[in-house]
Amino acid sequence: MDSNLAQKLKRHIFIAPQAIADNTAWTSTVFDTQGVTSLTVEVIIGATDIAFAALKVQEADAKTDATTLTSGTDITGADFSVSGTLPSATADNTIVSVTIPITGLRKRYINVSATAGNGAAGTFAAAIGYATMQEVPGTATQCNLGQQLIVAG
Repeated sequence: MDSNLAQKLKRHIFIAPQAIADNTAWTSTVFDTQGVTSLTVEVIIGATDIAFAALKVQEADAKTDATTLTSGTDITGADFSVSGTLPSATADNTIVSVTIPITGLRKRYINVSATAGNGAAGTFAAAIGYATMQEVPGTATQCNLGQQLIVAG
């Protein structure tokens, strides 16, 4: 494994850690794929007592605002209810992931659409994206990090 991989990725917080969600969609922020060659989205699931009602990644040519795509469409292969299995009520403390090549006809903006099911309590979740770039980011800021420590080996 590339020991410098973490220094080469741009990160994006799609769904920030927040209060438990029950029978509601999480707010997700739009990611601009300009200069990106590949994007991996990871959804971190905390305590849950109900299956997800929806979990997919969508794309669009434009965004309405920081959290909304303009006429977003589902990315084929990135809908867990179609191409995988929605995380269940027993998916506590797991991670689900989808990797999307950003090539060819892929649209510029990407967002995660995730909805918690209607349970007794609900679900904790957060989502982050890891993007490989055409040009390797050189600073923590370019990697979209608040700070980055690199330990010499």
